[in-house]
Amino acid sequence: MASQNLLVVEVLAETSNATDYFKKMRKRDEQLHAFVGTNCPQVEMMGTAGKKRKTLVANTETIFRIIQSILPKSRTVQARLAKLGMKGFKK
Repeated sequence: MASQNLLVVEVLAETSNATDYFKKMRKRDEQLHAFVGTNCPQVEMMGTAGKKRKTLVANTETIFRIIQSILPKSRTVQARLAKLGMKGFKK
């Protein structure tokens, strides 16, 4: 199972190697590196091979920070996600 952070990176960056892309993003952006290091705990989850592996997880704020790093003009994406999130909370 890929971490949610890597799934966001894979979809938005349209890359087949989200792990490397995310590592390069963090190297280029020191604020993102510090932010992710502080706000993305590692949680043990079952992987696709059936083994438990530690993977980074993130809250909504952290996911938005990752989105901003990939898409500098991501205000539209954020607005849409916020609306979808509110609809989910209302249910």
